[in-house]
Amino acid sequence: MLKLSSSSLLLSRPPTYLKKIPVVFEGQRWYSRAAAKLMQQIGLGQLVVTTPMAYIQLTIKLIDDDEFRMEMQSRIDRIDLDKLIFESDCGRYFQQAIDLLLVDREHLKSDNYSHPIRLPISQPSA
Repeated sequence: MLKLSSSSLLLSRPPTYLKKIPVVFEGQRWYSRAAAKLMQQIGLGQLVVTTPMAYIQLTIKLIDDDEFRMEMQSRIDRIDLDKLIFESDCGRYFQQAIDLLLVDREHLKSDNYSHPIRLPISQPSA
């Protein structure tokens, strides 16, 4: 059975998570650029296109070219999205934010304007 996905909702529920082959159109909107970057990061950049004609051609290729389709499906089947995409060490960022708020509490209370609180970039501890 052929499982293709054509959707702009790649970020809310990535088709690769459902083991479907997505064709991603990288457009001007944030969500389409983010979806394209996600696909490139997980090694599926071949499924990202930037023109309507390329979108149609890639979709037809996935339908007609069994070898290409099976290779893309095989790559998708091997992807562990939880491990590859979703950060499992988020707790340390939350702790860092709370620590910064506690240390800088008096200054932040007296601040009359709203600036984003920037966390210093730190490398993960080994």
